[in-house]
Amino acid sequence: MRSTSLIITSPNGERRSVELRKERVTIGRGSPTCQPDVELGPDQQQWVSRVHCILEFRAGAWYASDNATVNGTLIRRGDRTSRLEGAVRLQHGDTILVLGDVDSSGGARYWSLAYVDPHVTRPADLPLTPEDRPRVEVDRVGARVFRRIDGQRHEVVGLRPKAYQLVRYMTGRSFRNQGAPVVCTYAELITALWGERHEWPAGRSFTKEDVRDVVNDARARLELDKSQPRLLETVRGIGYRLAAWVGAAPFHEVDESPMVDSPGSARDSGRAIRGRGFEPVERPPTEDV
Repeated sequence: MRSTSLIITSPNGERRSVELRKERVTIGRGSPTCQPDVELGPDQQQWVSRVHCILEFRAGAWYASDNATVNGTLIRRGDRTSRLEGAVRLQHGDTILVLGDVDSSGGARYWSLAYVDPHVTRPADLPLTPEDRPRVEVDRVGARVFRRIDGQRHEVVGLRPKAYQLVRYMTGRSFRNQGAPVVCTYAELITALWGERHEWPAGRSFTKEDVRDVVNDARARLELDKSQPRLLETVRGIGYRLAAWVGAAPFHEVDESPMVDSPGSARDSGRAIRGRGFEPVERPPTEDV
């Protein structure tokens, strides 16, 4: 069974460990008339009081207090050091400092008493939930796009039409995938952005490079640093994934049912409804682009 303890370091760097076994522990300089539970010595200058500070265990926690000493007691928590005033509840890692020496240049050297609680509650190392992850949110009614990174939500402005169309389409795909991001292939995105091949302007074709241009344009507005994208990710050799962890709320105001004609029609072949963000019928692309 591990016990709560103090790791004591003298002004000269010598270390020892003392377990806290009593509910009241006195710390100070030993003398013929007073023997503290934890002695800080030798103390030839007599800067340490005979009962310098007191540790008390109550209500399941240890508290430290200065005993109205001449030179006072300090407590260091993290990167902050302050005078110990009143009864302070100790936390794992706190360090009590008691003046022990002054060097030739006038620098103070302290007794260091680090409080070690082996039973401290540890923070759980949990993966980020969908709500915590960087993501894109789309207000389809207001035609507004937001990014949420590190707990901060900001509106994304200045998206060009094709970049907005890309974000809207990929967000819709996430919505219909139970809110999780979806990897969209190059072929799928080409269809979503420019339609079927027979709809392309005469003499014009669209390739991966055209999709990359739109993605780069979107990243310039979406990302904090487009050279290190956290929202619109490249899935090498396949396409792109938009970190659009979405719930139903942003989509309640519009009808998101896929718009297809009767079975066998041209729209039932897997075409995306351009500009509307509707999901194409799931089927693998018929050609590699």
